[in-house]
Amino acid sequence: EDEEDRANWKQQKVNPSEFHWNKGTSFIHSIILSPTHKSARRQVEAYTLDIKEALQNLDLSYGKLSLSPKQWKNVLRDDYVEFDEILAGAYTTTPQTLNELIISKTTLEVQKPKVVSKVSTHGEWINAFCTFEEAVQFAFSGRKMELRGYWNHINNLFSVKQVSLHQRVINYDHSVRIYIGGRRDILLHETEKYIHLKDAHLEAGGVAIFMPSPPTSNPAKGSKRKRTSEVCRNWNFKHCKGTSCIFRHVCIHCQSANHMGPKCPN
Repeated sequence: EDEEDRANWKQQKVNPSEFHWNKGTSFIHSIILSPTHKSARRQVEAYTLDIKEALQNLDLSYGKLSLSPKQWKNVLRDDYVEFDEILAGAYTTTPQTLNELIISKTTLEVQKPKVVSKVSTHGEWINAFCTFEEAVQFAFSGRKMELRGYWNHINNLFSVKQVSLHQRVINYDHSVRIYIGGRRDILLHETEKYIHLKDAHLEAGGVAIFMPSPPTSNPAKGSKRKRTSEVCRNWNFKHCKGTSCIFRHVCIHCQSANHMGPKCPN
């Protein structure tokens, strides 16, 4: 009887029109989006109907870039793609494959990428972006203008910033692509829709800008340093000195100690 119930359940069709986000203001919002937005969404929907089948078909295609299965999966879902892994994968001597972990009746795909390099210069960013751009255009039609527009935006920022400030531009790009990867109503070249991220990472006093920790004297043995209520921005961007820090190690957005600012879901 249980097997029959499960079979009947599988045969039932999901009705997306009953989802709250497809009604009211969300529906109206979708109407005003451009054909490019809608085209990208349709293509993502086609791939994600059966992402495993899409990846298998992609693997048989001619001209496919040599990216890891994890990276291709993110490309097809139009999610955030890690440029550090693209850069590392270009020089790796170890193939990156997905391992299957079976828990009860659920199969999970697990991959531990071997990151050996990080994007830290303008030139490295260009190399990683060119690979990313080629992969996206291989999988999607109609996105050339979007990608070229974003390329020009970031490249111009590198051009007008001193080399010592290029890491801020890299952090900004990282933040933008995480933000857009979780949405369907923003394209990469629509810079006016994420101006707040530019302010946070590039403007003087931005909350995401790394500030050097002030010099401190060594406390006497056995004494405790008094901690403040201020959030540690350095910790949020992996620059904190650690034990000598007097600031709170919590997310700058939601105050959670479970993740850093760039990974905040809120």
